[in-house]
Amino acid sequence: MALSVCGLSGPARRAYDWLRETQRADGSWPKRTEAGRVTDAAAESNQTAYVAVGTWHEYQLTGDTAFLAGMWPVVRRAIGFVLDLQLPRGEIVWKRSADGTPAGFALLTGCSSTYQSLVCAARLARLAGDPQPRWEQAARRLGHVVACHPGAFADKSRFSMDWYYPVLAGPVRSCRPSGAGWEAGVETAGTLVPVRLREQPAAGRDFEFTVLDPPCFGPDGTRVSRPEEVPT
Repeated sequence: MALSVCGLSGPARRAYDWLRETQRADGSWPKRTEAGRVTDAAAESNQTAYVAVGTWHEYQLTGDTAFLAGMWPVVRRAIGFVLDLQLPRGEIVWKRSADGTPAGFALLTGCSSTYQSLVCAARLARLAGDPQPRWEQAARRLGHVVACHPGAFADKSRFSMDWYYPVLAGPVRSCRPSGAGWEAGVETAGTLVPVRLREQPAAGRDFEFTVLDPPCFGPDGTRVSRPEEVPT
């Protein structure tokens, strides 16, 4: 992505060629490859999913539909691998070991990044003429658990990425002091909802919140700003 932004389109495309050539049958890539040699054969869910962000970014920069068509099977296999690691509550386990065993926990930073990847993957699916409603549902579930259930994740709050990635990747749009508590903008079910919390969110535990402006929807599923706008 950085190569493309800097105008180095040739090296950028060779990187995408490498992704196509080295993707494994299960849709993943090794966690670490050095000088063409795999040094860690495990696969991380957020790294695997991120090919969707890169593909979406490159398409947005170039409008190259041939590139999109060539990368679509890669993205589809990658997202299949990732969603096999999604747990019933919505979080996605952070890696699968070389022997195929999934890790026993999820990471807030990794799942925040994967949320953005799933959003991009769903957009790519529609462009490719192959809509994936399951991916959209998975993204909504993941976004909700990132925004509202920090207790679902291993406590890595000593690392700064756990503080800013939920905002950077989109599930949490803001969090600021407000009176005796905190206000935040939470994206859940594809809708940005303002909420008030009694205390600042912290990794490792769930929290209670009050919805300040409950969303209202019309019969066709579109959001309306006020209940009186819903047709009867």
